[in-house]
Amino acid sequence: MGGTWTGVQESEDGGITWKKLNVPAENRIFGLAYNPDTDELVAMGRNVFSSWRQGIGEDLRAKGGLEKQEFYAGAPYTQPWFDPARRAILVPVLCYSEGDQRRLILFSFRQGEVERLAELSLDKEPIYVGRSEGHLYVATAGPRGGKLYLLSLSRGS
Repeated sequence: MGGTWTGVQESEDGGITWKKLNVPAENRIFGLAYNPDTDELVAMGRNVFSSWRQGIGEDLRAKGGLEKQEFYAGAPYTQPWFDPARRAILVPVLCYSEGDQRRLILFSFRQGEVERLAELSLDKEPIYVGRSEGHLYVATAGPRGGKLYLLSLSRGS
């Protein structure tokens, strides 16, 4: 079953009435995450890293140092999530550079601020990015095999 994209809407009365939100670059969004502590919505996609709060959208690419490169965020294997320990949204972003170099950068977003938590250089295409409590797993694959990377999400590590 398919449908037509109608944008992002919010309800303040339990779904009785709805109003459209102006989310930046909404036609290229692959993932959304919500921070219940700060009432912030983060939207990610192909060259999209944006936030929305109280009706105001903000392009976060410059804050993350992503304004001059090709990247994907929120693709099927890089979904953002709310991390209760940090009280922030964590955003894994896959960047592509010349020479087919790949990097996975993990950002934290809270109250309009973007922090780069970690970065992995990948020699192959990631096929899976998953998480469990305290860890981020990245699996890659290529013609000559793949690798599994483990990144600790614990504070101070």
